[in-house]
Amino acid sequence: MASIIDLRPPALVLSTMLALTVAATRVTAQVAGISPVRAAVGAKTDEKAALVRADSAWQAGAYPLATTLYEAIVARDSSIPIAVFRLATLRSWDNRFD
Repeated sequence: MASIIDLRPPALVLSTMLALTVAATRVTAQVAGISPVRAAVGAKTDEKAALVRADSAWQAGAYPLATTLYEAIVARDSSIPIAVFRLATLRSWDNRFD
């Protein structure tokens, strides 16, 4: 019986920490005013908007601007093939093969 009593305080501390963490996370999400799912959708939208802007700069011939925008896109997510291809093309035109 003594071993059960000895385990209660650590279990109580852990459960209290867990409850406080969950409560703090909910409060943070409410303070920010957006849900985590909504934030992820917003990030996808921002990424798409950045790609559209970079593509527009590419098509307009504003290659220095396009280079800057594609660099930012690839730095965030290197799995977007058109951004990687166009950045590589722009860098090759400047003899930057790094």
